[in-house]
Amino acid sequence: MGFTIKGARHFCNANGLSLAASIKMTDVLDAIIASLPEESIKIIVTHIFKPLVKKKKIEHVEIPEPELQPA
Repeated sequence: MGFTIKGARHFCNANGLSLAASIKMTDVLDAIIASLPEESIKIIVTHIFKPLVKKKKIEHVEIPEPELQPA
């Protein structure tokens, strides 16, 4: 089972995260905090997302190449 996050490629490009290889999940979460510095975002990332990533051992994520659509 997996899921897709719409805009992930744009988010990574905008925050200097290389798509050449898998990305550390902690780098993604740190980029979220840096790009959305509101206190509520910091609380959610720090107290919900980071512990969940650690508990489930989600160390890296991959951004697949976009599928080409027929013309």
